[in-house]
Amino acid sequence: MLRFDAPRGVRVDAAVQSGSEVTGFYDPMIAKIIAFGPDRETALHRLDDALARTVVLGVDTNLAFLRSLCGQERVIAGDLDTGLIETMLPMAAPQPSERMLAAAAATTPAQEGPRVGEAWHTLPGWRLGGSSVMTSTAFLTDDDEVVQIGLAAANETAPAVTAPGETALGGTAAAIDRDGAVWVSEQGVTMRLRPLSRRARMQRRLDARATAAGPRDPEGRAPMPGSVVAVHVAEGDTVREGEPLVSIEAMKMEHPVLAPHDGTVHLLVALGDQVRRDQPVARVSEQEEA
Repeated sequence: MLRFDAPRGVRVDAAVQSGSEVTGFYDPMIAKIIAFGPDRETALHRLDDALARTVVLGVDTNLAFLRSLCGQERVIAGDLDTGLIETMLPMAAPQPSERMLAAAAATTPAQEGPRVGEAWHTLPGWRLGGSSVMTSTAFLTDDDEVVQIGLAAANETAPAVTAPGETALGGTAAAIDRDGAVWVSEQGVTMRLRPLSRRARMQRRLDARATAAGPRDPEGRAPMPGSVVAVHVAEGDTVREGEPLVSIEAMKMEHPVLAPHDGTVHLLVALGDQVRRDQPVARVSEQEEA
């Protein structure tokens, strides 16, 4: 865990701190945040405020979902049952705010200078009547979506990136993991953003064209660390796009990995295996190999 800042003014039961290792072998609950008040409305307001000030960088959490839950009319009224969460589905994935992108841009180390022979690939271009410097910085989300912010906007936004132990309310917390990805948090929303260089952006555009004209990505990947609790297909089965291949249990929920396209299944994991985030769990070949 890169960073854990517990909110002040409420009860926090936690067994982790900044630098702790959070693995997939134990219960996924890393902390309890408990608020109280003279009435339900006050307690919920304090709880929502505490969740907004909680910073967890380096592991995925449900902080944003819990804040959404606090704002549900049925929760506010105390009308609760085991089917409540299903009524909230599907939930749209949060998008990084401009402040979060600016914080990520400020936290990302500057790219190294070009090596001999790489100037055409790494240096910013020159355009008649335009700027001769890079005008934006881009990141890749865990949903494989490219998000970017103009450098001018990033400089104008200039978020107050908080230091460990400081409140995150009104500020933004950010840190870089060992893989070079930037974890950024604001108001309970945390995202993992992978920096994209100009060359990487160009390569993605070229790959997209090649994909449209040729074979598609054959691999189904684990959305997060966890254990394989179900295998829905057998080796060599023919599947249709969108059919479940395996299910991975993480954070007390089962996450199905779906077939990326029609084809023949080649399993890469077995029931009970532990998997990493983004680890390939099955390959779907559009044409059976000889």
